[in-house]
Amino acid sequence: LSLYGVDPTRGQLAWMHPPLRVEIDQYMGRKFDNQFPTVVVQDFVLSADITWDTKYGAAGCAFVFRSDGNQAKPNQYMVWMTRLTDGRIDFLVFAEGEIVGVKDFYANGIDPNFKGANGATNRLAVVGQGKLFTIYTNGEKIGTVDPETPLPPLVLPKPPAKPPNMLDPVARAAYERAVAEYRQLVSKLKNEYDRRLALSKKANKNFPAGIVAMGAVAESGYTMCEFNNAWLWQIAP
Repeated sequence: LSLYGVDPTRGQLAWMHPPLRVEIDQYMGRKFDNQFPTVVVQDFVLSADITWDTKYGAAGCAFVFRSDGNQAKPNQYMVWMTRLTDGRIDFLVFAEGEIVGVKDFYANGIDPNFKGANGATNRLAVVGQGKLFTIYTNGEKIGTVDPETPLPPLVLPKPPAKPPNMLDPVARAAYERAVAEYRQLVSKLKNEYDRRLALSKKANKNFPAGIVAMGAVAESGYTMCEFNNAWLWQIAP
């Protein structure tokens, strides 16, 4: 607890979880579990050693916390750890099931001990105190998040490059098709971003208490997350 700046004399152990294995093989699927579903916490420390096996790097393992337990349209916070670019951490805010807040961290660039390979184990810990959440991997501080922080600006992909010989009809036709597809993608991304931005501005992002859970988040293909040495500490008011 002292590693995470928490006074061990202020609070109590809420639970120590037995080993938990969560598997999913579903497009954009999510699956969470916790053998202590009735434990509700406000300020807390949640920690586990997480071993993963994912088909794609954008899939990963996650904690949800201060959740209302609604599986269809939850109000909750989530920290999602993925193998993407050798290790990224996303903090997400869900309001009525919609993502209304995102903060991305390049964990591998901050934590020298972060392992992004399949079969690797990393320790993830989250400290929630009031409206601030601090994320650690392998004892290294990744960053602190305020859920009220506005959505980051939209980052668009680069447009297709022009072929060296635009006079070649085959190359020109392929380029024009690529440009048309690019414009469709940009329009879709902008519309989705504008929708989320409007939701984010009016959504309630302040969840003072709720349950916690551990699980897997799949982009597509098989994803397995194994949680060991998991524990939840309840910080006294």
